[in-house]
Amino acid sequence: MTTGTNANKDPSGPWTVARKLQAWFRTSGGLLARLLLRSVLVTAASLLLGACADPPAAYWEAVGDEPVWDDDDSAGDDDDSAVGPGPGDDDDTGDDNSGDDDSGDDDIGDDDTGDDNDTGDDDDDTEPTTPPPPPPLVPVANSHHIVHIADTWAWDSILVLSDADLGPMITSQNKPADLAYERWTQNIHHSWYATGEDMADAINGILSPVGAAPMKVLVDELKTESMDKLEACANRMRTVYPQWTGRWGTYVVNGSGVAYPNLNPAIDALLDADAILAVELYTARSTYCASGNTAYERDVWLSEFFAGTSTQGRFGWLVARRTSRGSPSHLNVLFGVTDTYMNETGPAVFLDRMFYVWVTRSGYRSFLLAANGGAGAWKWDQPYMSNTSRDQAFAESFLHYCVDGYTSSRLGQVSCP
Repeated sequence: MTTGTNANKDPSGPWTVARKLQAWFRTSGGLLARLLLRSVLVTAASLLLGACADPPAAYWEAVGDEPVWDDDDSAGDDDDSAVGPGPGDDDDTGDDNSGDDDSGDDDIGDDDTGDDNDTGDDDDDTEPTTPPPPPPLVPVANSHHIVHIADTWAWDSILVLSDADLGPMITSQNKPADLAYERWTQNIHHSWYATGEDMADAINGILSPVGAAPMKVLVDELKTESMDKLEACANRMRTVYPQWTGRWGTYVVNGSGVAYPNLNPAIDALLDADAILAVELYTARSTYCASGNTAYERDVWLSEFFAGTSTQGRFGWLVARRTSRGSPSHLNVLFGVTDTYMNETGPAVFLDRMFYVWVTRSGYRSFLLAANGGAGAWKWDQPYMSNTSRDQAFAESFLHYCVDGYTSSRLGQVSCP
């Protein structure tokens, strides 16, 4: 396997991410098998029990929680209240509900198709009730992968992870044509708006359309010159648009000299609004190699670049601040993946080393696990990718550390000059 080189993808080879995912599903409890079993049981139960029969308790033990049955079969009562996500599901514990859309469970046992002979309902002259709006999308823990939408070859392996409901969201200013809305995070820029209040109103407008809104919105980005605007935006989102809690947020600026306490009071306002904070932690391989004479010294430097030190508040400070504010804000870590950061040879090895150092030395391993969305990335973009297999290498490390939870190094030490 040559993922540590600049080798391009071999679509017919045995180590494509799609095939690795298939192997992973077979060996880790059968996620797809469980979904398939659920679909088979749903179909079989619908056929055997009929539209009006109550399934036995054993059926619901097999496929999930028993819904609250609606006894009113009047026309227009297709409210899906039994199976759709509802209040109380938004626990943000990393239980990615994006795969729980119940696409095969629509109106199980409550299918009014052909049920025009409801005894006693034929004499009712009242107009059918208007179906209630669908329940709101439930925010879940995701990682964010910024892409150039035309360069699909540069991020097709990330899309495989997203389609498998493992955490990644495709993130861009415009939605890729064939991408489902629930797998898309829309990027907006703070400079587009005169005030923070205008930006909050725009976020509300983006998220409001039913069935045609991105799952999430992220503002590019929180830094010194945008602090006041983002603070005002967060305060308005918290007080005027609280319904979008968990579905909007901002990137936090990258830089080796960045200290997050210097971004207050905006940080506190964002935490109080339960905003997503997508933390940019990008460093170059050349910088890593220059940071020490041994792998141990370089890894210690990288862990401090991620987590911070007693004199420079970074991710560790942000976690502590979130706790002190009593905030459930989702914190997502992003790695830099362009040639600017993966410079020199063997980009996959340094990319893998960032995963390894985070899970073994940062002290915040749980934030990189799939339960928290896994690692995000900037940026899957053709002009800045010298090889076509980088997203595949990222996906393989994502599976190794974020999904399977390994702490052993997948590709070993970085070869530094």
